[in-house]
Amino acid sequence: MAPQFTAVLISLFLAMLGGCNSADIPTTTELVVNTDQIAAQSTGDIFAWPANTTLTSLDECVLALPDSILDRGTPIGDIIAGDDEMGINIPDGDDKIYIRLLPNMSVTVRRSCQALIVGEEGHQCRFKVQSANESGT
Repeated sequence: MAPQFTAVLISLFLAMLGGCNSADIPTTTELVVNTDQIAAQSTGDIFAWPANTTLTSLDECVLALPDSILDRGTPIGDIIAGDDEMGINIPDGDDKIYIRLLPNMSVTVRRSCQALIVGEEGHQCRFKVQSANESGT
């Protein structure tokens, strides 16, 4: 939910409770909005990863992507860009690419794909999400 919309809902709720008068209700122009978007994803749940979107891991995690995002003859780094220390594994006979991230490591895919978190059931990974529009790329 957009931060501005959330602030308006909270303001309306407080006004209904009588917790403040209309002069105390902030307008969206008065809000300082943190543009960082934090997303959480549980193991096994598939999520859409738009092209040119950067995920910065806040937790240690392993991502699985379909190997179909790679083309023969195209360097992997042209499709998947990330920290030098990022682990990448493409097992023979598997149709997935596995990316291991430690906290504060970032990875960007240049093509849209479906991805999932690999790990113990119930484990959740958090990411700072930055689209190409926000990063200026």
